[in-house]
Amino acid sequence: MVYTTIPREINENMARAKAYLKRDEIIRSLDAAIFALTTYTQVRIVGTAKFMAEVLFHEYANELSANWTIKQFFAARGLTRGPYVIYKEGREQLLADGLNALKAAIEKVNNASRHQKEEQAKKDRQTLLSKGLELLYTKGGEAKGRAVLRRYIDHYGHEPGVIVEIANHFLKANLPLEAAELFERAMEAFPKDPKGFTGAIQAYTATGDRNKVENTYLLILRTFGAHPNTYLRMSKFYLAWNKKDKAYEYAARALDGDKSLKEAQLIMDKIDKRI
Repeated sequence: MVYTTIPREINENMARAKAYLKRDEIIRSLDAAIFALTTYTQVRIVGTAKFMAEVLFHEYANELSANWTIKQFFAARGLTRGPYVIYKEGREQLLADGLNALKAAIEKVNNASRHQKEEQAKKDRQTLLSKGLELLYTKGGEAKGRAVLRRYIDHYGHEPGVIVEIANHFLKANLPLEAAELFERAMEAFPKDPKGFTGAIQAYTATGDRNKVENTYLLILRTFGAHPNTYLRMSKFYLAWNKKDKAYEYAARALDGDKSLKEAQLIMDKIDKRI
């Protein structure tokens, strides 16, 4: 088929290529230009339309050579003077191949740079965590350690397990109030992760806040459903709180759900003897 006007695919993709170039989206710009050039080689365009298409390719080659990112790319390879991209009429496929090669080279550099940044980010993260833990477990450095670890949470707390990890360190460092606060935050952020709930129970137990322990157990039942082992832990908790009726009730529930839980039977027998 002979075209007397520039096909839409060529016009639109060259327009995209220039627009992406202005936004410094080099890869997307190259993709659009390559598509337009390849399309051009597959059709026959005559007259003014052919001339206008060639003008588009000339303009793009010049604008690409003048782009700051492209200049930096070639300067890093010892080429400080352009033009870096040249178009000649009738060599559209050669230009497309050249742009493909340029794209591959840029992507290789970008991938290497991205990998380097990712590795540095991992090192920075580990350094921040190590510094915080070292201070936390050093006498006199606890306050600074808490501050560093809270900063660590601010950066990475959106990831599952991070808040709980730091909360457990606070608990280990005998800071149950701070630990409880973090476990509460974990429960809110990750309501399907049981570690936040069990950690909160440990922290509340350490602070002696039995009401919060009880409320957390009940929340666990509502969130994760009934389980014999949960009932058994609740029974032991109520027994320590001297709430014998509750202790007996949950021991019975535990035993009803799992006959192998001998400890539940022992609790019930113990309470029966006291009665």
